[in-house]
Amino acid sequence: PQMKRTFLIYSLVFSAALLVRLCFIFADGHLAIAAIGDSSEYLKDAHEFFEVLCGRADFSTLALMMKQAGCVFPAFLILGYLLTGNIPDGYSVIGPLIAQSVTLAFACVLIGLCAHKCFDERTGYLAAALALIYPGFIVSSARVLAENLAVFLISAICYLTASLLQESNDKRKLGYALGLGITLALLQQTRSALVLVMVPVIFAILIQVRKKSFGKTAISAFFGFMLVLAPIFCLQKMTLDNISFMPDRKQNYNLCVGLDPVGRGWITYPFMSFAGLENKSAPQIIKDQMRRNPSEFWSLLLDKPARLFKFHWNDFRTPIRSEERRVGKEC
Repeated sequence: PQMKRTFLIYSLVFSAALLVRLCFIFADGHLAIAAIGDSSEYLKDAHEFFEVLCGRADFSTLALMMKQAGCVFPAFLILGYLLTGNIPDGYSVIGPLIAQSVTLAFACVLIGLCAHKCFDERTGYLAAALALIYPGFIVSSARVLAENLAVFLISAICYLTASLLQESNDKRKLGYALGLGITLALLQQTRSALVLVMVPVIFAILIQVRKKSFGKTAISAFFGFMLVLAPIFCLQKMTLDNISFMPDRKQNYNLCVGLDPVGRGWITYPFMSFAGLENKSAPQIIKDQMRRNPSEFWSLLLDKPARLFKFHWNDFRTPIRSEERRVGKEC
């Protein structure tokens, strides 16, 4: 009876989460923004990847995709297209948005199950309910973005890590370790900056897993990790003639924009010039931005820790009155 009740409650959470996201996308007028900005690039990548898989294009056409976006998220979009009976065409968004909504709904369930394992049943239900209504998870579902898949993968990693550390059965522990290695590799190839997630996971395993079973657990996790990376390395070799553990998501551009003393870390219009940025090192970019306006540069750095404590949906806003005072002084 207890398992049936748990299954029923999490089934309701999944259904409610999926319904909320689909309504937000299709019934609330947000479909128009689905393919804006980076989303259009991901859709284009999925189309080009599908053409190559079907033998209608050469692998060399995937060079830019493999270098900047990787192949995991485009492959996920292709799966979303096919499961909804559509062909990846580079511009339609129905299939990808439905696939994203399903994974985000599953993420709510995984968050609840993780909290259930770490604390208790009631905390698990509460965590799942909060994830269901969290504005950031709902708003992001209307855009075709790799962050949505990353949310699901991080939720899965948390659940698998908690399950691995609590499991006493050796066979099940190896299964959790295998799944953990697979999801860590997928996350690393989806959002390269999230490679840092591996640090607390490895630290937790080193501390909690018994020495007797540590070797088998580590081997199983490594096998799962390489199970994902091996075919990706082959694809990288065919398209880029080299291999990389993670895609380069224009790190120099992000660093330059994030430390821009004029735009305060945000993309502004008119856009700044990125000429020659790819050939510069990170220390050189930091040095150049500091030279532009040292006082504003250090003010921006001091402001960044405080931004981490702001709410997700309110982080981009600046108080109107303080902005008016600043503009008035400049005039």
